[in-house]
Amino acid sequence: MNGLARATVLAAALCAAGAFVGAQQEAVPPAPGDNSFCLVCHINFAEEDLAARHVAKGIACTTCHGDSFDHRDDESHRTPPDVLYGRAEVEPFCKGCHEAHKSPGNVEAYRLAHKGETRPNGRTIRRTSVCTDCHGVHVVHPTK
Repeated sequence: MNGLARATVLAAALCAAGAFVGAQQEAVPPAPGDNSFCLVCHINFAEEDLAARHVAKGIACTTCHGDSFDHRDDESHRTPPDVLYGRAEVEPFCKGCHEAHKSPGNVEAYRLAHKGETRPNGRTIRRTSVCTDCHGVHVVHPTK
């Protein structure tokens, strides 16, 4: 038996034994504050400030982005998470939990004083900057 035939027989045996998770099985959502499903591909978010601060309070990626089962199962990285936010949606969404910035006057003063400067996260400060322009490096760069 050649290598391909042996691999096929082995895969069939493992499937029959239930070693592979099939599409028919119900997907398991992560526990509150558990980003382990996401960190498999997005390990950079383990230490990313915005994600780390939220997970420390029990708020996982799925809280904002949904369970995203199809996204988690897509090894080709083409299926987006269940929920994504455009720039206009970021601030209203954040305000769902963070009703007001601790220092709204400071935010406006910062925007004016640093307009046009680039933050360490690579984002440029503008009059229209949103929460994630200053807080964290919360972005997934496209694969090449």
